[in-house]
Amino acid sequence: MPPCTFPPLPCRRCSRRGWPASSSWPAWSPPAINGLPLVFPDTEGYLVTAQSFRPQHIRAFGYGAFLRLTGGLWSLWLPVVAQAALTAWLATRAIALEAPRWPRAWRLPAALALVAVLLLGHLPWLAAWVQPDLFTGLLLLALWLLAEHWPALSRLERGLLLLTALGAATTHLTHPPLLAGIGLFALGVAVLRRWWFRAAGLAPVRRMLLLGFALAALSWGALAGANWITYRAPSSSLGGSVFLFARLAADTDAAAALRPGCEAGETWAICGHLDQLGLSMDDFLWRDWSPLPALGYSSGFMREAAELNPILLRHGWRDWLAHSVARTPRQLGTVELGNGMDAEGPWMLAKDMGRYGMADLAGAVSATRQAEDGMRPLMPRLTAEVLAVVGLVALAGFAVLGLHRRRPALWWPALFLLACWFGNAALVALGSDVHARYSARLIWLAPLLAGILALRAAAAERRDQAAA
Repeated sequence: MPPCTFPPLPCRRCSRRGWPASSSWPAWSPPAINGLPLVFPDTEGYLVTAQSFRPQHIRAFGYGAFLRLTGGLWSLWLPVVAQAALTAWLATRAIALEAPRWPRAWRLPAALALVAVLLLGHLPWLAAWVQPDLFTGLLLLALWLLAEHWPALSRLERGLLLLTALGAATTHLTHPPLLAGIGLFALGVAVLRRWWFRAAGLAPVRRMLLLGFALAALSWGALAGANWITYRAPSSSLGGSVFLFARLAADTDAAAALRPGCEAGETWAICGHLDQLGLSMDDFLWRDWSPLPALGYSSGFMREAAELNPILLRHGWRDWLAHSVARTPRQLGTVELGNGMDAEGPWMLAKDMGRYGMADLAGAVSATRQAEDGMRPLMPRLTAEVLAVVGLVALAGFAVLGLHRRRPALWWPALFLLACWFGNAALVALGSDVHARYSARLIWLAPLLAGILALRAAAAERRDQAAA
């Protein structure tokens, strides 16, 4: 199968779920190489959400709604085109808004260099994935544009960016708490400014403070409202209690905490499965040998899990926090490209989508390179990961340099993304197992922002020399 064309999918598959080999997609586009956008086991759940247009118990409603509104039920190409267009708009707008700071002779080569950094990193692969992971970075980029360049934006652009940020915030359950953390971080910087920094030029911090808290409240409200309309339950995630139970059961001695209640006559369904509570979180949630199927899966177990979680927290909160602290640096250190883009996604869809009337989609994904795990060897993993690490190190350097020289235009953006990187890892560590894709979803911003700050610093130095 040559990498420069679509694979020759049969017409019956192309007619509804794919486009023919004569499509004009660029040869280097990951979906073009694969023959179809990349998928993940969770893609099934989002497609089912799009089909029913109802929130699921265990996932945020926003990405399923996005798939429905962009035509994902007709063709997986359509939401990926929408994702790529949205990404191109935000990235190029960020570069265009920064360009007036640079000397005129730098503008074209600098812009091309920044675009090249994006294309050689994680971003094209995340944009080609029918998953909400891309939207974490887009959310942060939209926030930064609003906070940093508010005066330069038209009212229409401000409205579109706010709508984009709010929509992105509803695509994953970790986004509202991440936004709240961003608001708290900006509040801390604003307070320290009075006591320590005493520097002008921190209007972006105040905007970020307001945006972080406002978007966190609105996205939580939107997710809770969707569940209230559907299930009469005002919760952002009805199945979140099952995820927390799985995390606590993996980190604490859950059997010891629950056994006294079971022996005292409590009618918990989990009492018959105490000997199976030594599983990892992922094994408990997703594996056939987990007790969760016998408990009725997430929808059947979520109310009991909500009752049991306070017991587990009282018994083992120290162990949970200790394990979370240990997971955080491991999550910070994982910047791998390709995690989750193996063959499991296509074969999960091929196994299950026939039940939902999407057998043609199952056949199409089974005919892709990804179904043979043939995409990961083609990924520029070393280049992407080196760029990510270099970007993070450069941001740390610009934070120190900017603080030393009292230049908020350098240290504030650098600290913003570093804080988001750390906060994202800590949030994941509290509620999940360590996976590289949770860092990859925002790490592509590090080299972009580092490049922008490098150009800011160089342009400022040139202006200072000219003035002297």
